[in-house]
Amino acid sequence: METGRPTATAVVVGAGIAGLTAAWRLRQAGLVVRVLEREPTAGGRMRTVDHDGFRIELGASILGRNYTGMLRLIEELGLSHQFGPSSTLCGFDRDNTVHRLRTDSRADLLRTRLIGPRTKAAVFRALPNFLAHRKRLDWDTMDRNTYLDTLSATQYARRHLTQEAIDHLCEPLFGGGIVLASPDRMAAADMLFYTAKLLVPHFNSPQGVGLLTRTLAERSAWG
Repeated sequence: METGRPTATAVVVGAGIAGLTAAWRLRQAGLVVRVLEREPTAGGRMRTVDHDGFRIELGASILGRNYTGMLRLIEELGLSHQFGPSSTLCGFDRDNTVHRLRTDSRADLLRTRLIGPRTKAAVFRALPNFLAHRKRLDWDTMDRNTYLDTLSATQYARRHLTQEAIDHLCEPLFGGGIVLASPDRMAAADMLFYTAKLLVPHFNSPQGVGLLTRTLAERSAWG
């Protein structure tokens, strides 16, 4: 007796956010999905672990509300009630004093003593230029603004900001905070992408970003 065509099988390599989302979509399309991952736990760079009473993000720790695709996926998975606003507060050390700034607050930037009036003026003068460049950047191609991919973050900052901004804003944020790489070796395009992420409200879950990848893994029958 004919039982019909066999169900197609898809193999996805990698159980990070991209692989798990692909597996979820393929399963929705009716395929049998097998996800291959070298680590014992799914999640990749979106994994959260609990250690000695602390909840630690192993990779992604800043989720901006400009991640509209991720927000739609969270809603689709029925997780919206488990995600909410998270803090944008950053601490910058200068001369043994910690200056606290909310990255999405212009008022904090105006009031802070982390940088002087000249640097503050330079930052606000550079904002239209930054926004113009940011709009031409695309995660998939640099064709619209190639020079930002060959210009370092330090070179870009020297053209539009001050040395004080490089030393006390750019270096702490990118060299010691988000990217863990020297701004001298980081493309200006990367700096603009990450800055855009910092300047918008953030979201997360009390369970950490790993809630999303864990849920995808469960729905995609990973393992």
